[in-house]
Amino acid sequence: MRRYKGESVELTPVSANRFVVRGTAIAVEFVPAAPGRPQEIHVTGVGKPVVSQQVTTSFTPSSTELRALAGAYTSAELEGTYTLAARDSGLVIQIPRRADIVLQPIFPDAFAGAIVGVVKFARDARGVVTGFTVNASGARGLRFDRVRR
Repeated sequence: MRRYKGESVELTPVSANRFVVRGTAIAVEFVPAAPGRPQEIHVTGVGKPVVSQQVTTSFTPSSTELRALAGAYTSAELEGTYTLAARDSGLVIQIPRRADIVLQPIFPDAFAGAIVGVVKFARDARGVVTGFTVNASGARGLRFDRVRR
């Protein structure tokens, strides 16, 4: 039994690695790691399938890597601009009229922070940062485009 925001979800096994949520079309499959690919969890039956990968190593970005992410980013959906700044050995999001949000590195080009959840950076073919997406409670795939460094 798994608790999520105060609610319980019972997973019923249908095979060694596959489970269903009783009374729904939701299926959860635990896919073992393979050479060159970490363990994954596949969730289907909730709209677009969701694939999550296990993160096993810690990531500590260099000051150069952090500075490459710094800049102003705008969201057409929010009609606002957020500033990302490299501070000390970390990264913060500056949102107008809010305290800075400290971002913790998860893996290359992905960070997590209060309110914003997971922030994942996108790059162009040359490796230049073009924007990021926010995936937080109530906001999935919220896009921010880089407007200046």
